[in-house]
Amino acid sequence: MSNKTGVTEFFLRGFSDVQELRFVVIFFFLFAYLLWLLENISIITAVFRESHLHSQKYFFLNNQSFLDMCNTSVTRPRGLVTSLTGSGCISYLECVVQLYMFITLASTKCFQLIAMKYGWCLANLKPLLYGTTMNERLSSELAAMAWVSRAIYSAFHTLNTFSLPFSRPNILEHFF
Repeated sequence: MSNKTGVTEFFLRGFSDVQELRFVVIFFFLFAYLLWLLENISIITAVFRESHLHSQKYFFLNNQSFLDMCNTSVTRPRGLVTSLTGSGCISYLECVVQLYMFITLASTKCFQLIAMKYGWCLANLKPLLYGTTMNERLSSELAAMAWVSRAIYSAFHTLNTFSLPFSRPNILEHFF
């Protein structure tokens, strides 16, 4: 990656610039983030503990919960720290890694939703073949293909994004 402008860091603005609203916004987003993590951990735990939930559709639900948890954890904690401290400085490399992880996890989630839809269509259109076609091996292959293909896609996307020249000011809105 070559960046001709020499940008070495970016400044994230945070969730709110209004001092009176800062702690209310931080509390709201922290509460929502912790609730989101608890929800996804509960789903993963329930699927692992209950043996009758060990089927293909719950395999993908488990993957989706894990992806939700990770995807939210890529951006939300940094946004909370930025809003709390007011120091939103992020290095160039940290920004590259954050963008790569965000795109990888978000696009993997979309790809796995397609795999879930494939299973649903198969169950509705060919219900007698569903048990033999949509087996554990195919589910694992679809999940692995989602992770690998989206990681490669994200690498190309991130490399292309950071090969563009950046102009000043290097202030980024951090709202997601």
